[in-house]
Amino acid sequence: MDAKEYLLSLLAILTGLAISDMVVSLHGLLRRFRQVRWDWLPVAAAILIFAVIVSSWWVSWNSSWEGMSPLEFMIVLGQLIGLYLAAKAVLPDDKDEDRLDLLEHYQRSNRYVWTAMSAVCFFMIAQAVYSGSAFSDPVRFLVWSSPFLVYAGISLMLVWVQRMTLHRIVVPVMLLINLIEASGQHIQSPL
Repeated sequence: MDAKEYLLSLLAILTGLAISDMVVSLHGLLRRFRQVRWDWLPVAAAILIFAVIVSSWWVSWNSSWEGMSPLEFMIVLGQLIGLYLAAKAVLPDDKDEDRLDLLEHYQRSNRYVWTAMSAVCFFMIAQAVYSGSAFSDPVRFLVWSSPFLVYAGISLMLVWVQRMTLHRIVVPVMLLINLIEASGQHIQSPL
C-alpha cells in the first residue's frame, strides 16, 4: 500500500463511523416514530452534515496525497474529526425517554454542531495555507478559500445567534447551496 491508500483507508473509516452514527440515530428515531416530536430544522441540519461528509469523501478520491507531511496529515485528520463530531451531535442518540423532541435536542446541541462545522472550514483553509498555495498564487487561494470563510462565518453566526427563526432560514439555504454545488461536481470513479 502506498501513502494515498493508507490515508484513504483512514478517511473511509472515519467517514464510515460518522455515517454509521447518523444512521443508528435515525434508526432509533424511526423505531420510536410516534414518541418523537418531529421538526424539520434538525432533519435539515442532519441532511446537510451528511451531504458534507459524503462530498468530502468523494473529493478525497481526487486528491493527491503524495509527499504529505505529518502536520498536513494532522490538518486533514482535524477536518475529519470535526465532521465526525458534528455527525455525532446533530441527531439524538437512542434513549429510553418517553418522548423525544427534535427541536429541543437541536437547541441543546446546535452550538456544538456549528462550532465543529466551522472548525472543519478552518482546517481546510489551514491545509491550503500549509501547502503553500496561499503564497504561490494568492488570488487563486482567495477565490478557493472564500466559500470556506463564508461557510465558517455563517456557522459561527449560528453558534452565537440562537434565534430559531434565523436557523430556520440559514440551515435550508446552506443545504440547498451544498446540494447544488455537489450536483455540479463531476466525480471521476477511482476504479
